[in-house]
Amino acid sequence: VDGILLQLPLPKHLNAESASVHIPFEKDVDGFSAQNLGLLLQNKEEVAACTPLGVMKLLEFEGIDLTGKHAVILGRSETVGKPMAMLLLNANATVTVCHSKTQSNKLCKDKKQRLKAYKLRSYSSKSHKHRKCFRGAIENQP
Repeated sequence: VDGILLQLPLPKHLNAESASVHIPFEKDVDGFSAQNLGLLLQNKEEVAACTPLGVMKLLEFEGIDLTGKHAVILGRSETVGKPMAMLLLNANATVTVCHSKTQSNKLCKDKKQRLKAYKLRSYSSKSHKHRKCFRGAIENQP
């Protein structure tokens, strides 16, 4: 076996944390093990969570240099938000993480910022129009 992917969420009667500790870090293709997360924190990642890594690959494909850009992450989940923040930090972006307990953060409440976040989420289409919105939302951050 070359790699193991633990498909989340698990059924309610199973505990994801208990199951994931039995996956050797060398086989952890999601990068969720403590060792792989530590490597991500040190900017030495060999694997990373697939969704954040996919976003980084899209940004790279579009030729967007993240150095000095301000990225706003909506959500702090273990599978997307936190790894996304770390990958963006490792790419020299300035990162703000907003979540359900964030209080009076103008970045989360500002309609323009929410529109940018919506445009980023709507990137699933392969149309040129959506690629243009995606690129503009990243490049036009204040």
